[in-house]
Amino acid sequence: MLSSLFIFNKMSQVQVETRSKRAIFPLHLTTTAAINISNTAAEHTSCKVVGYCTTGTMEAGADSIRVQTASGNVLPVPFGSYCAAMRNPSRSSIFLPCLINILSKSLDKCEGIMFGVPDENYTEFVAFKENEFKSFCEINGTVDLKIIKRLREPMADCPTQWLRDRLLHLSDDCIEEFDPNWPNSSTTQQQAKQFLASAGIFPTPSKRQQASNIPFDQVYFIKCQPLF
Repeated sequence: MLSSLFIFNKMSQVQVETRSKRAIFPLHLTTTAAINISNTAAEHTSCKVVGYCTTGTMEAGADSIRVQTASGNVLPVPFGSYCAAMRNPSRSSIFLPCLINILSKSLDKCEGIMFGVPDENYTEFVAFKENEFKSFCEINGTVDLKIIKRLREPMADCPTQWLRDRLLHLSDDCIEEFDPNWPNSSTTQQQAKQFLASAGIFPTPSKRQQASNIPFDQVYFIKCQPLF
């Protein structure tokens, strides 16, 4: 069961367009894995947003959010890469799933890739882009972070392709752990929509999807004159 829905106003909504994972970099979570990660019980740590995408993550083809714990606090886990979940408590009580990498051995900074944008059929969630992160939480805003499962050992700076492969392995690890029945997942489209609405995420059809839904008899054909 999802937590009680917040009453949203337009300022609290994160507007996204549906989009599918990219063939060249198919980073995603199944909706079942995403919801199960969100619902996993764990203590959360209050953090401040200190920035968005790092150069390495951007070059790998993803966008991210960077957060830091409050002064004197540390994340309650060792250095490494984790399955986690994050929320903006001023928007919703619902956590969105993410992959995080703890950036410092002092255990007070991490970078996260968060999943909350559905494909057209609501079977998968892809990651936020930077403008969506900015709508989710602005610089110096507060987020809650709960760390759920350690996935991999820390890895030093690496070539772009290696980082891209690592991110895909991390998302695969999450799907294997939190959606063990995939590809026979049980989450319905309505459940996925309800989950996103409760998290303050309001998808609209992509422009491509809107165009594909125009009835054939409303499509206008333009006759082009020959150039020669």
